[in-house]
Amino acid sequence: MEPEPKLKETVTNVTSLNTGIREPIVNSMVKSITEAPQYTITLETDVTYAQELRRTFSKDLRYTKGVGIRFVDVITQAVTKSLIKHPLLNSVVVEKESLQIKEIDIGMAVAQENGVAIPIIREAQNLNIYDLAILTQDLQNRALTGN
Repeated sequence: MEPEPKLKETVTNVTSLNTGIREPIVNSMVKSITEAPQYTITLETDVTYAQELRRTFSKDLRYTKGVGIRFVDVITQAVTKSLIKHPLLNSVVVEKESLQIKEIDIGMAVAQENGVAIPIIREAQNLNIYDLAILTQDLQNRALTGN
């Protein structure tokens, strides 16, 4: 059995962020994640406008492709746009080095009978909401059928 590659070897198309002032920040982040307790913040928001947009765009796609736009697609599109606007958020820390990833790959959790599958939406920055909806539906169906 071959040993699994180290994370740093599997991350592609990256830019090192450990230069100048960022090095102590990265060191502090690594220390924080390994020594401090982790917690989650939950916020509520009004998604009425997003729901209206989703319905409007979904009608066209459902008519032409038989697939509607779901909230998972709206949220994934919003996350993608946020990562395009704030690219430093799309980075990882590997062995005390911060690496910025140029592609936006997003994992989508799909509940299965005996667990969960996480298909990856590759290069989400290149997808419009219609293509994203078609792809997420396909990924979900394949995850549920084991294909």
